Amino acid sequence: MAISLINTNNTSIYTPEYTLASNVSTLNYALQPLFHAEVLAIDCETTGLDPLTDSVRLIQIAAPNHPVVLIDLPAIPKSDRQLLKKLLCNSAVKIAHNAKFDWQFLTLAGLQPFGQFFDTQLAYKVLTAGLKTSSSLQNIVKKLLHLQLDKTQQISDWCKPLTKVQLHYAAVDAAILLDLYPILLNKLKQAKLLKIARLEFQCMPVVAQMELNGMLFDLSRWQILGAKLEAEKTDTLNQLKQLRIASSQMSLLPELTDAVNPNSPQQVLAALQAIGIKINSTNQSKLVYGKFSSTVSICFCMSSSCSNQGSSHNCSQKESF
Repeated sequence: MAISLINTNNTSIYTPEYTLASNVSTLNYALQPLFHAEVLAIDCETTGLDPLTDSVRLIQIAAPNHPVVLIDLPAIPKSDRQLLKKLLCNSAVKIAHNAKFDWQFLTLAGLQPFGQFFDTQLAYKVLTAGLKTSSSLQNIVKKLLHLQLDKTQQISDWCKPLTKVQLHYAAVDAAILLDLYPILLNKLKQAKLLKIARLEFQCMPVVAQMELNGMLFDLSRWQILGAKLEAEKTDTLNQLKQLRIASSQMSLLPELTDAVNPNSPQQVLAALQAIGIKINSTNQSKLVYGKFSSTVSICFCMSSSCSNQGSSHNCSQKESF
């Protein structure tokens, strides 16, 4: 069996026992003892990262002093998942890493978890707020347990028949959360941040559901607004092309004609200065927030004459939808 956690001597120190449930009788038999546990560590292996297009392949549930239960979900008919649903909604604290991810996948599989949550990733982020450090499970295990977690199976193909290496990897990912839980809980208490962390945990299902719901989008209004802005852009560009650069400006740009090229930040700047607009740059902030026509600002933000050309920036719009 593959070793997922190693010490400095490269010897195995973490090989949790597990039970693979790929039929209803094995599943129900393995789940019964877990109802007495006060904490449950939950993890999922999925066919991809998008809960709307991908699905759960494996659910791992770990409880103290019990083998990790690995549930081959596609092998369990939806009509036979009642006991699993009951366990995921019992009074035990549900420990997960990046719980939002698992919550979304389980919810769309008809297995929405409920109750108290403890997210090891959120807990670590609360403890390290303001510090530049990774909140990945691999990094947290290294920092707090001084162990190296092998995550190579994370990107393996979970659509094919499961291998022993994948099963061991999945069991470790769930079981290790039971070891992180008391350490993170104690650190939160010592830092007097447990109340803050619990607020984060309570918000997790709400944020997860909001992401699943998405955002309402008024397509027709967006199209109307887009057409209006495009018309303003065209009109303003036509006005801009009618401007002429004064001879004093032309002496600075001898290679150009006196007609303004709206794609040239230098010519646009010279033209605006020539008609009395006191700016020294065609930078987005100067054009959008400057004290002149909003139509001109829209034009410059939507055209390539903006000196932010080539960089990523958002143009402020007065209308919203």
